[in-house]
Amino acid sequence: MTTSRWKRLGLVIAVVGFGLWLFLGRSGVENHVDLLAKLPEADKRTNVEDGPQFVVESVTIDGVTKRTVLARTSSRIIYPLTILRDTWFDVSFAMKPETWDQPGDGAQFRVGVSDGRVYEELLKQYVNPKRGDRRWFSARLDL
Repeated sequence: MTTSRWKRLGLVIAVVGFGLWLFLGRSGVENHVDLLAKLPEADKRTNVEDGPQFVVESVTIDGVTKRTVLARTSSRIIYPLTILRDTWFDVSFAMKPETWDQPGDGAQFRVGVSDGRVYEELLKQYVNPKRGDRRWFSARLDL
């Protein structure tokens, strides 16, 4: 796929639906870290220069509304956090309904952790609304 096509694709289709990070300590006490609130502190990277890079908004799919971070194609959000034992990450992701009938071949969503030296990919999911991926996808990852 050419760079110009990726840029065009990125203008209309990429949406990352982040819910909350759910931290479950060994004591069983639930602590939540709201990554939407921490977005200003995150390292945000993209190769797209025009238009808004990352936008927080509500997206509704099948009657379920979630606050999301809309990210352009080839973008990444890096949160510097200390991960404790027995920590879980809950995430929802989808492509925005307005993009379902636009040109393009879907998007890939990835989640990983790194200690600064080694990157471990925990989730890699391709979503293509043209093959029926027109819903929220959810994952609960053991960090």
